[in-house]
Amino acid sequence: MITHIRAKNFKSWADSGEVQLAPLTGFFGTNSSGKSSLLQLLLLLKQTIGSDDVLFFGDEQSLVNLGSFRDVIHGHDTDKTLALEFGCKPRQPLKISVPDVNANGQPDVLSGPIGSLTFTTSIREEREKLSSEVLGAPTAAFENQFSRVYYLGPTRVHPQRHYHWNGKHPVEMGLCGDEAIAALLSARVRNLKTSHNGNGVPIEARVSAWLQKMELAHDFWLGPNGASDNSTYEVRIQKTPTSARVTLADIGYGLADLLPILVHCYYVPEGSTLILEQPGIHLHPHTQAQLADLFLEVIAERHLQILIESHSEQLLTRLQRRIAEKKVAQDTIALYFCRNTDGASTIEKLEVDELGDIHNWPEYFFGDVIGDMFAVTDVQIERLQSQQEASG
Repeated sequence: MITHIRAKNFKSWADSGEVQLAPLTGFFGTNSSGKSSLLQLLLLLKQTIGSDDVLFFGDEQSLVNLGSFRDVIHGHDTDKTLALEFGCKPRQPLKISVPDVNANGQPDVLSGPIGSLTFTTSIREEREKLSSEVLGAPTAAFENQFSRVYYLGPTRVHPQRHYHWNGKHPVEMGLCGDEAIAALLSARVRNLKTSHNGNGVPIEARVSAWLQKMELAHDFWLGPNGASDNSTYEVRIQKTPTSARVTLADIGYGLADLLPILVHCYYVPEGSTLILEQPGIHLHPHTQAQLADLFLEVIAERHLQILIESHSEQLLTRLQRRIAEKKVAQDTIALYFCRNTDGASTIEKLEVDELGDIHNWPEYFFGDVIGDMFAVTDVQIERLQSQQEASG
C-alpha cells in the first residue's frame, strides 16, 4: 500500500507537505485546485519504470502527458528543483544489507527486515538526476508497487453494440475502460474468482450483483452475438424482470460509465492500488452514494487501496454515514480538500469524528446550496409582496 505522497515544485504545488494515504482516500475541491496533480504524481512515477529518463513526462500513449520539465515545474521556473516522494509498505517485508565498519575497522554487514520504504526523486532540469533512493532491493519494491497501480480516467469509452475479443488477456483496462469487456471475457475463460463473504465467486457475479443493488439492471448478460468468426460479443441489459434485453448501446450512458469501475474493482489483483478520477461523473446521485459502499467492500474483501478525485457530495455523505454506523473504521478513510489561490495549491485534511461529522468543513465545499435556497425564498417573498400590492 502507498502510505504517503509529497510534491515539491510540481505544477501548482510549491510543497504539498506529506499527504497521508489510507485504504480509501478522497480528494475534493474546486476545479483546477490541484487534486488531479497529486494523482498524476503517481502516474508519472509508474510510467517512468523502464524508461531511460529520470522522469518520463509522457506522450500521447502514456498514462499522463505532462509535456516537458518547464511545463511541470512550479511557476515554470526552471531554476527550481522538482522533488517527488512516496512511501509504501511492501506486501512482503524486504531484507536490506547495509555495509558497516566493525570495531576492528573491518567491513561488516548489518541486515534486517524493512516493513516500509520512502522513495524520493529530485531533478533540477530534464534528464539531470540530483538524488534518488531507488537502488538495489528497494528498486524491486518500487517496480513491484507500481506494477500494481491501475488507473481509470474521467472520460469513459462510449458503449458499443458489439465488442470484439481476440482471446488475449488484458492486464489493464485502458485509460477510458475500453478493455473492460475483454477483461470480463478473460476472467470467464480463466475461471478467475474474487473474494466475497469469505468465498470465491466469479467476477461477473459481483458485477451483476452490484448492477442489481444499484437498481441499474435486473439482469446482466455477456455472450456471443452469433457472428461466424466467434470473436464478436455483446452486452445485454434487462432493466426489469418483464422488460426486454437490450444492448449496452441502447441504454443510458451511466451504466456504461459504471461498468469499467466495477470491472476494475474485481479484476485487478488483490492488494492493488486503484486511481479513479471522477468515478461518479455520469451517475445519478443515488448511484454515486452507492459507489462509496462498493469501494468499502473491495478494500475490505480484496485489500485494495482506492484513491479518488471527486466532486460528489453524495459519495462523501455516504462515507460519513458509514463511519457513524461503525461499519468502517475512521483510519480506513482519509479525506482532503484542495484549494488554489493565485496559482498555488494547498491541501487540508478533513477532520471526521466517530459520528461522521466534519469539524473543519470548508466554505462552499459543494457550492452555496443554502445561499441559493435563501435567495429563492427572498425572491418568492418579494414577488408575493409585489402581487399583493398590485391587487391591493
